[in-house]
Amino acid sequence: MAADLKKIARIYRLLTLVQGRSAGPGWSQPALAEELDVSAKTLRGYVKELRTAGIPLVLDADRIYRTEPSHFLPPIDFTAEEALSLLLLCEAPGSDVPGPDHPQAIRAAHKLRAHLPAPIRDLIDTALPQVSVAHACTEPAAAADLWSNAFNAIAAGRKMHARYAKKRGDPALALDAATESFTLCPFALTFQRRAWYLIARTEGRAEYGREDGLRTLRLTRFEALRATDERYVLPADFSLHDYFDGAWRMIPGNGRQRVVLTFDADRADTVDEVWWHQSQETERRPGGRLRVTFQVNGLTEIDAWILGYGSHVVVEEPAELRERVVGALKAAAARYDSGEDA
Repeated sequence: MAADLKKIARIYRLLTLVQGRSAGPGWSQPALAEELDVSAKTLRGYVKELRTAGIPLVLDADRIYRTEPSHFLPPIDFTAEEALSLLLLCEAPGSDVPGPDHPQAIRAAHKLRAHLPAPIRDLIDTALPQVSVAHACTEPAAAADLWSNAFNAIAAGRKMHARYAKKRGDPALALDAATESFTLCPFALTFQRRAWYLIARTEGRAEYGREDGLRTLRLTRFEALRATDERYVLPADFSLHDYFDGAWRMIPGNGRQRVVLTFDADRADTVDEVWWHQSQETERRPGGRLRVTFQVNGLTEIDAWILGYGSHVVVEEPAELRERVVGALKAAAARYDSGEDA
């Protein structure tokens, strides 16, 4: 019995070792036998038993053991905390971020649950209903085909033809057009707070904003989005992290600008207890006021956040942002004074 358990432990370790290096250097037969402290003949016997069980361990042309890339194994050695964390992302109330990926994530979670040991599964079934994930209100998941088309085009490196709904106030669009057609190079897909967006470089369109021509395009505003046969090369130095670096949320500009705000005592604590931006610096001022400094890439979004604090905040820098906020407040006051409807 003890010998059988030792053999099982070694086979299990063999599988774990090969899995861990399948995408990397792998294991040679001598190195694997030495690691397991068995002979080459015994190792071949273990490999045969795994293959008989349906686990395809292969010896490649370089005499390196690997698992088949297309083979997916049941989850191994999840702790209750690890399994709970994964299931929380998919199954907890409020966790259903709309998008074509969520049904597949749910199915994956169900498979994970089915392979968990009964004690861990029972613990999760008891705890999960008491945990909630609250997302911002999101749009209906109506863009599955658009998402799939964009994802496949990114993977294949193909340009796309798009028909995009006009945004009111967009200076790049003709005033008499409800939609605009253009060709784009899709770079990435991202879910930001409430919706899916496509990061792309467009062609045949007068751009504004970023100098590199990249745009953040809301997926549900595409009326058509299909891949063409024309290929493009994604820049090797492109990354979503760099693209959004310094942006207030999801619309980056052409570089960082220093933003300095002063909040009165009524809002100082509320603002100070939240980390709004990675560049945030705060300083308490006389009278309970709070001075907050950001280094923000693009001012398109932060002005709306500032306006939400009304008379409780003053923009100190930059002058461009101060003028924009003052203008919006004056326009709002004039509308109230005139009784004009929105």
